[in-house]
Amino acid sequence: MDSSNSITQSHAMELARAALGTSVNMKWQKCIFANSATWIDKKTPNCTFALIEPGTPANGSTKIVVNVSQYGDTGAITTLYQDSLSI
Repeated sequence: MDSSNSITQSHAMELARAALGTSVNMKWQKCIFANSATWIDKKTPNCTFALIEPGTPANGSTKIVVNVSQYGDTGAITTLYQDSLSI
């Protein structure tokens, strides 16, 4: 998924659900806000989590990837949102 599925940070906090948002800081650098929500919401397992994968020059990666994902009933992981930052 891409950042077109993202929502603003304030909206994500208002909804209190899994979300991914982007903005810029005071230096006009891209920032990512990942909200994994709650693990159990209203007594129902939600099982959402945020995963940050840093790139390193050693492995040739030039970006940091941020995912908001969810464990399914079978243990399979589904990526709900994904975005990246260049380093």
